[in-house]
Amino acid sequence: MYFDIKSLLPKSIKRAGINKQIEATQVLEMFNKVVKDFFNDEFQSELRPLYIKNKILTVACLSSIIAQELYFKEKDIITRINKSFGQEIIDKIRYLQ
Repeated sequence: MYFDIKSLLPKSIKRAGINKQIEATQVLEMFNKVVKDFFNDEFQSELRPLYIKNKILTVACLSSIIAQELYFKEKDIITRINKSFGQEIIDKIRYLQ
C-alpha cells in the first residue's frame, strides 16, 4: 500500500507541531525574494530577516540608509508577502541596525 507524500507531509508537520516554524521560515525566504525584486541584489548582502513575532518581521540592516529604503517600501513589501500566503502574516517590519 502506497500513499502520496503530498498528502502525508502536511499531516506529519502538523502532528509534530512545527508548522509555525516552517511558515516563519517560508516568510523569511519570501522577504528575501521580495526585496530582491524591489532592489535587485544591491541590498542582499547587507540585510537579513531574523524572525517573526506577533506579526512583526524583524530585519537586521548594516546601515541606516538600507533601513530607510526598506521603510519607504515597507507597505509594498508587507502586501506582497501577505498576498503570497493568502492571509495577513505580517503587520509591520522592525529594523535593527
